[in-house]
Amino acid sequence: MKTEIIDWTGVEAPGGFALPVWLDLLTSGERGMLDAQAAAARRMGFVKISRERLAQTAPAFPGFAAKKPVKRRGAGKPKKGGQGADKVAAGDDAGTPQTRAKLKVDQVQTLYRRGTLDQVHVEAAERIVSVREALGRGLSPGAAQISPRVQGGGAFRDPLQRMSEREMRWWLGEYRPWLADLVSDPIVRVTSRKRQVFGCAIGFTMAVVVENWCLADAEDYCRIPRNMGVGAVLLRIALDRYALIAGLRSGQKINEIAAFERVA
Repeated sequence: MKTEIIDWTGVEAPGGFALPVWLDLLTSGERGMLDAQAAAARRMGFVKISRERLAQTAPAFPGFAAKKPVKRRGAGKPKKGGQGADKVAAGDDAGTPQTRAKLKVDQVQTLYRRGTLDQVHVEAAERIVSVREALGRGLSPGAAQISPRVQGGGAFRDPLQRMSEREMRWWLGEYRPWLADLVSDPIVRVTSRKRQVFGCAIGFTMAVVVENWCLADAEDYCRIPRNMGVGAVLLRIALDRYALIAGLRSGQKINEIAAFERVA
């Protein structure tokens, strides 16, 4: 049996985003438990995780800004005077950023209405968004390392201090184990020609669930086949894994390789 201990200390994601120091987010009791786990891991066989694999978790934390891919030439551009031209003209001035955000279609709800996601997937997505927002509560908008800082007696010291009891439960018991699961056991697609490991699963999920990107944009961002159904399956699997860890769905992991066969 092999054990993986995930520690973000000293790891930086591409673009210079500083990942949270994992130990700074632990309570004293958890640190003692981590020490015991590390000792047990050394006895059973320790599996090292590369910095590259750890950096794949960066999109799951506040401060990480993924650059939305530029739309392909001609994609979504209506013909002059053709159908949809009036809608584009009307949408030229959408008002303030807040107004544009309100007008933007909720991608998760759209995928639910299409039958791509079910109600359990939607609930898992809502918990992911809640934890992500809770982690960023009180932090500066820039990419900053999550660590204690003192600015007077009542100053904000760490994300956990501003989490509700429910958010804390989701963070400790669901969100963190979910990240560790996707890093230590990445989603894999096998075809007759290749074996594709989706190290981008966390980033893909955050792009759709948190950033509200459409599947096609998230597929372009992660450089996976566009509009072939691969992104939809990847999102379902990632949310299924969260649902299993959270107890929203019972049973075991689905056969992920078989899930991709319909789009192979």
